[in-house]
Formats: sequence, C-alpha cells, structure tokens
Amino acid sequence: MLRLLFIIILSFFLSFADAYAKSDLYPFVAQITADNVNVRSGQSANFDSLGLLSKGDKLVVLAKKYSWYKVQLPPNFKLYLSEQFVFLRPDGKADILGNRINVRARGNATATVMTQVSKGDVIEVIDKKDGWYAIKPVDGVYGWVNDSFLKFESKAVDSYIVKPLLSPDEKEQIVRQKKEAEERKRKAELLKIKKEAERRKVSIRGVIEKMDENYGNRGAYKVVTNNQLTYILDEHEHLLTNFAHQKVLIEGKITKFPNTNSPYPVITINKLQLIL
Repeated sequence: MLRLLFIIILSFFLSFADAYAKSDLYPFVAQITADNVNVRSGQSANFDSLGLLSKGDKLVVLAKKYSWYKVQLPPNFKLYLSEQFVFLRPDGKADILGNRINVRARGNATATVMTQVSKGDVIEVIDKKDGWYAIKPVDGVYGWVNDSFLKFESKAVDSYIVKPLLSPDEKEQIVRQKKEAEERKRKAELLKIKKEAERRKVSIRGVIEKMDENYGNRGAYKVVTNNQLTYILDEHEHLLTNFAHQKVLIEGKITKFPNTNSPYPVITINKLQLIL
C-alpha cells in the first residue's frame, strides 16, 4: 500500500516537474534533422507550405501544439501581398495603402491568410509576379514544423531573433504623420472648393432682355451690363417677364462658364432687385 502511494506521489511530482520544465523551455534554437522539411502555415500537413528547410538549418522555436512546433520564419522566406495595396519606395521598402489588408502564404487570393497589415506598417519587397508582391516575413507571423524534424540546439536565441523593421513608437509616428497629411489634404480640398464657390459668385447691374430667337432657347432671358457683357439668366420665364427691359441688380452664382455650345456664362439668381 505504501509502495503504491509512493509511486502515485512520484508520478505526480514528475508530471509537475515536466510541465514546469516545458513552460520554461521556450524559446530555443532548433536544428532541422532532414532535407526538404516543410514549414507550414498551420499545425497540419494540409496547410500551405511557406517554404522548405534543409538538414542542419537552424531556427527559433517559440511554442508547441500537439506534434507541431511554432517557429519563427527564416528571413529568406516569402509572404505575399496584392499589388493594389502597396506603394513601393525606391529603397525597396513599401507602404500599405489601406487597412486590414491580408498577407497570404502564396500569391493568390485563396491562399492562407497569415496576418493583416494596415496604414503605417512598413514591409520589405523581394519580388513581384502576376499582380502579387513577395515580401519578407512581417512581425507577428509564424510557421509550424512537425516535431519529428527538429532537435534541440541551444537557448542562445538572441542572434536568431528577427527584429521588426519599425518599433511600435515608429509605427505610431508614421500613422500619425499620415493622418496629419490626409487632414491637410482634406482641408486644402475644402479651401479649393470654397474659393471656387466664391469665384463663381457675382453681383451684376444691367438690363434684362429676351434672348434672340436664333439662340435656340426661346423664352430665355439675359442681362446685359453697362460694358456690354452678357449673362444668361437661369430662371423661369414668367418670373422675369415683368423685369424685361428694366435696369436691375442681380446677385447670384455662375453655374456654367462659356464653352463651344454657349458663348455666355449662365447665372442662377439668388437676388433680383429693380433699380429705379
């Protein structure tokens, strides 16, 4: 009875010690034990292959799930991003045009989504083919290798850890700068629209007359200023009939400028005042 109790206690202790050791194990450097070993996008041979490793290659192991090790992607591996969301810089780096843009395991729209990137993220482009950019692995993307192809090498992981292109503070600064640039652009567009609207506003003194029949728009009225400038009045005929041949003050907005179809600008009337 005592022997059985001792065995139970010993088993419990060994299980606890083993769990503690595993929790303290990661990360570590592992060595590949065979050639043509797939790094997968998930914990199964059914997932996309992200690339192949050769015997003797080393990589950083971060965790384990079932019989699969979670590993840091080697820097020579490729991920893929649609060209429509990328602005390429001369230095080979690129900015992201949009938010929550899928980064995929292969260069097609059905491949596994590995992560998402947004404005402010910076990527390094390796190659381009068929509308897809091949990019270096981005921060936070990992692969999976079956445990039968790895063996422990050491705990000296510092020289193998791939540092992100930008620190979180640098990313935040880029996002802030982009937002500020977009806000400046928006304000410039609004100012342009306001100036255009102001430019179209007119205040005219002149005499209202009926347009010539050969103008093609019978019933239309015009106002002719003292210096013989002519404007077509965009208003219902019956509202202007009583002002025909009268001197008036018109405030309004130019809605059409002279073109090949009409030699005169068109005014929409906001205010019409008879000058006595």
